[in-house]
Amino acid sequence: MVNPVGQPAIAADATPEDLVRRVLAETPVFRDLPRLIAYMISLPHRALRPDEVWVKDFGDFAFIVEPGRFFLHGDHRGEIHGVPFGPRARLIFAYFIQEAVSSPSLQVDRGGMSASQWFESLGLSIGGKTYTMVREQEMRVSAARFITTFRAYGYEGIAWDPLYISGMRGDPGLGRTVAQQHRNMVQLSQHLFNELAEHPSRIPFSALAALSNQSLGLDIYYWLAYRLPVLDEPVSLEWGELFRCFGTSYKQMRHFEPRFIEKLEMVLDTYKEAKVGIEPGGIVLYPSPPPQAG
Repeated sequence: MVNPVGQPAIAADATPEDLVRRVLAETPVFRDLPRLIAYMISLPHRALRPDEVWVKDFGDFAFIVEPGRFFLHGDHRGEIHGVPFGPRARLIFAYFIQEAVSSPSLQVDRGGMSASQWFESLGLSIGGKTYTMVREQEMRVSAARFITTFRAYGYEGIAWDPLYISGMRGDPGLGRTVAQQHRNMVQLSQHLFNELAEHPSRIPFSALAALSNQSLGLDIYYWLAYRLPVLDEPVSLEWGELFRCFGTSYKQMRHFEPRFIEKLEMVLDTYKEAKVGIEPGGIVLYPSPPPQAG
């Protein structure tokens, strides 16, 4: 049975979330990929204007990242923070993914392992200017609104996905030493992280450390880590499909292909269990175990 526009019929009680998952499942690159990972690998690699909205349009659906204002008590105007970008933003995502998968309540207590401490554990200096950059990316991720829009199955719809839903920290007005003794935690969006729980992947620190300055490399690693373990059979992807997803920084595909292969080979040196074939027309993904700590 099909609907009037020639697409398969959907259940009468289908929700926008159901349709988002379905439209992504019909796109080979994003099939079975948690939407949080899809947002992460779709982030820009370079800074935008502070008020600029980021859009990745795939035809039947699009990912949109809207910069937001971060409000503190007593601040009635808020400070606008631009769209997160580059490898530091992806490592912030990685930090919250790691913390969330080990916490069923999705409460990340940053008093136990702050984002700064986590960056240092990857071998990254976090002093001075670097700390400011990391803090800014964390503010951008927390203030931004992640959106999926679609037009399919006779509907047009939207899913709004804030990463944070609440948070608190020690009041700086009490003094830095006293403030640091208080909990510093955020509550993460339940439905985004529910999808992560369906996947077995846990990303080793060694992989993040090796790719910490590689924005495209991190994208490819997370994509493979969450895509390969759920495959039942090989999947062929053409360069055009990969270019639409990963080619944000390239105007022409002939420039994108060698760069993607270079980063893919770097990822495969780190993700030893991954089975990926490179062909003239694209790549082939093969069912593979999740990454193993080593």
